[in-house]
Amino acid sequence: MELTMLWQFGAADPAAPAPDTRSIGSIFEPFESDDLAAIRKALDRMIATSEPFAREVAARGPDGERCLLQVRAEPELDGSGSVTAIRGSTQDITAMQDASADAAQHRRMLERSQTVGRMGHWRMPAGERTLVWSNVMYELMGVPEGAAASVDDFFDMLVPEQRERIVSQREQAVADRKAFSYVCDLITRDDRRITIETVAEPEFDADGEFLGFFGITRDITELHRIQRRLARQTRLLERAHRVGQMGHWRIPRGSQAVDFSETLLRLLDIEPGTRFTIDDMHALMDAPSRARAEAGRRKADADLSEFSYVADVVTPKGRAISIETVAQPEFNERGRFTGYFGITRDVTRLREAERLARERNMALERAQTMGRIGHWRIDQRTDGLFWSDTIYDILGVPKDMEIWTTFILDLIVPEQSDEVRRIREAAISRQEGYRYQADIRTPDGSPKIVHVVGEPQFDETGMLTAYFGTTQDVTERVVAERQRREADERLQNIFDALDRAGVGIGVQDNGGHIIAARPALLHIAGIEREGDVLGKLWSEIQGPGGTDIRARYGATIDSAADGMAPDRIRNLDIDWVRPNGDRLSVLVRLAPLPGGERAMIVLDQTEQRQARQEIEAREFRFRAILQAIDAAGIGYCVLDEDGRIYDASPTLRETLQIDREEDLLGRPWIKTVRLPEEVKAQIEAESRTFADSSSRSFVYPEFIMSLPDGQQVQLHARSTPLPGIGRLVLVIDRTDRWRLEQRQAEIERHLQEVQKMEAIGQLAGGVAHEINNMLHPIRTFARAAGRADDAARREQLLERVIDCADKAGTIVRETLSFARGDGQEMQPRSLNQLLASGLSFSRDLSMRDIELEFELPDSDLVARVNETEFTQILLNLLRNAADAMEGRGIISIALTERVLRDGEVIGLAAGDYACFSVADTGPGIPPDVADRIFEPFFTTKETGKGTGLGLSVVYGIVKRWGGAIDILSRPGEGARVEVLLPLVPNGSVEGE
Repeated sequence: MELTMLWQFGAADPAAPAPDTRSIGSIFEPFESDDLAAIRKALDRMIATSEPFAREVAARGPDGERCLLQVRAEPELDGSGSVTAIRGSTQDITAMQDASADAAQHRRMLERSQTVGRMGHWRMPAGERTLVWSNVMYELMGVPEGAAASVDDFFDMLVPEQRERIVSQREQAVADRKAFSYVCDLITRDDRRITIETVAEPEFDADGEFLGFFGITRDITELHRIQRRLARQTRLLERAHRVGQMGHWRIPRGSQAVDFSETLLRLLDIEPGTRFTIDDMHALMDAPSRARAEAGRRKADADLSEFSYVADVVTPKGRAISIETVAQPEFNERGRFTGYFGITRDVTRLREAERLARERNMALERAQTMGRIGHWRIDQRTDGLFWSDTIYDILGVPKDMEIWTTFILDLIVPEQSDEVRRIREAAISRQEGYRYQADIRTPDGSPKIVHVVGEPQFDETGMLTAYFGTTQDVTERVVAERQRREADERLQNIFDALDRAGVGIGVQDNGGHIIAARPALLHIAGIEREGDVLGKLWSEIQGPGGTDIRARYGATIDSAADGMAPDRIRNLDIDWVRPNGDRLSVLVRLAPLPGGERAMIVLDQTEQRQARQEIEAREFRFRAILQAIDAAGIGYCVLDEDGRIYDASPTLRETLQIDREEDLLGRPWIKTVRLPEEVKAQIEAESRTFADSSSRSFVYPEFIMSLPDGQQVQLHARSTPLPGIGRLVLVIDRTDRWRLEQRQAEIERHLQEVQKMEAIGQLAGGVAHEINNMLHPIRTFARAAGRADDAARREQLLERVIDCADKAGTIVRETLSFARGDGQEMQPRSLNQLLASGLSFSRDLSMRDIELEFELPDSDLVARVNETEFTQILLNLLRNAADAMEGRGIISIALTERVLRDGEVIGLAAGDYACFSVADTGPGIPPDVADRIFEPFFTTKETGKGTGLGLSVVYGIVKRWGGAIDILSRPGEGARVEVLLPLVPNGSVEGE
């Protein structure tokens, strides 16, 4: 249904009021629409704004069919611009909309087909050079869609060698208004080279007026490439036929006429275009060949199968050739036989080559048999293996025996098998040749040596097809070579060893001229190259000033040459001078060789002579050193490897009060001198070590020994190995120092007693205070017990009295134990327990505002100490820490185990040590004070508050125990005193 209506609202009278849009429904009486309200609102807005409108409305007509209406409206205005009327139209555009949708679908299908077919269309209006391209054209040309395009842009894309031809052809067609077409190559805007085919026709209107050109362009790049490839393959096939001396032919079913290729006709010396039948072909053959060809053809006709034959023919020009023909039947699409297609090639050279190959193979097999070499071939595709007869003979296996590709590899001895397989597999993986020589054990157990060479073979495409190689029995040659090489190597090793040993070897002819010289001989003579000495006399190559060999030994050498002397001349001592002036002492020996030649052996004895001189000088220096040691008051004795004395210094005899040297020489050191038992045990350990060839020095600890007159002396000894002799024992008399140290120890003990009395005096006040604290509760509890009526209550109060009395007794016992301690009694003690018990005395110090911190290990650390002296050390360190903090701060007490390395702490050997430390939070110790802090009577306290003996006594006790003490401090960061004491092995405490 199509409908167009014109309608109007309002009167023609300009004075009439504005139209009423509520009556809009009367205009659409034939329709039902849901958009009437929307149209009414649009009309109201137009009345208000005076702007026309257009709208498409979906509706349903009187017949119930859906339709699409286009509504347009315009206002009529009066002089003031007010809307007085509305004129409009309503048009059914359903059919128009459907036609537009169909056209759009057809356009999309066209564009899709052009995209798939790589084909686009274009239009060039008359009189213009602009082009209107379809979307596919933009894609083909590599141009962004919608960009301007012109004929000149297209011409710019053409390859230079085709541009002139295409431009000329196209411009002429446009001028003549005729259709045109062309194929060309161009470079697109996105740098693709493509081949296109363009077809264009002129367009005219109904009156015959020329409108322009319409054309189609398609991408035929792939098609063009395929065509070129087919043409190239055809040319290659024809060339192959010519080069390969072959041609093809076709025989239709039931016909004798043959379609021969030109190449085949030329092969048979027949002019192309000449009628030539199958009978003509057979007529050129000799009788046997003709019979074979006809028999093969008849059998093929009967079976509809392929046939082939080789025939000898004589061409019309009288050339005798051999041809090979291969033919196959052809069938149409319905499977019906249509004829034969075949190939005939000239095999004259091939047959001649086969004949020569047979002759050569026979000669080769004979040569291989004589040379014990055979050939083989392994097909890489089928893994098939071929052996010549010689290989079977080499391996001693029958020729009908089953073989496989790794047969020889499996015969290789185990020590060579893996390496040979690796070489072969690596070469095959790289498609390269390989070779190896290996020892094998044949199936009958015979040892043989084979040399195998393999080379790859490739087909015309470069694909590996097989490996061809040879296997040769080289047992006799290799065994001989090995024996000769081994003999040469042994001889060479001997000569090399002599060279390394410095033995010079040379050969002289019967006239005394040098004809050969080894490197060691050249080195002794001071000559770099052998050529510099060849042909010269031995005496001619030395420098001036050496022994005149001819004058001194000439007569002896001549008599030896005449056979009058013994077989060799020994020990010719010569002072040799090298050309550079170096002097050597050499020993020359001459020995006769066959043919009158002489072997010359030269030994350089310069080092031996220098060594003897050095030994004499060393002995002189050694004796001078021993005399200097003795003069310095250090006694010594030299022991042999059995520990016997064979030299002793006067100082040692004086120290040991032994008057005669004979009382020491030849006697064991350990039995001659009255040594303590612990020193004897160490000497015995040293002797065992020396017997085990261990050369190291031993240092004996200082020991005390009684002399024959009853005096006691302190000695220090050190034993040092003397290679090739024995040992040197140095003995130092330290008696004077020992006695001085005893005197110093006596003074230190006196200082300790003085300091102890000072400490006891300070403790006395604390003890009195503590006992007084105990007496007060005793009196209180005693009075309360006297007044108590209840027996249980009285018993309880008396127990409190006893407790207080026990505490007072404990204080008294601890004080007495400290006052009565003996500083010389040292026993293994647990430092953990000593620290814990020693801290009980700290309550007697003025430490009311001081906090103590403890850090003790879980396991006991045991050291050899005196309990009283340890408590004295601890109280001294606590008192100094408390004084440094002026009664307020934190004192940290710690006990740890430390392992010292050699040299880590001066005066202490490497080993396990206990380290207990006392640290305070005071102001620290200035560096100038820290340097003097252990000096006796040095103090920084006010007069009357310190004697300056506390830390010096502590230092003496720790040193006597074999330990060390150190103070670590920085101003403002407090001080830390560390005491290191050697731990007792196994940690056993005496009395446990």
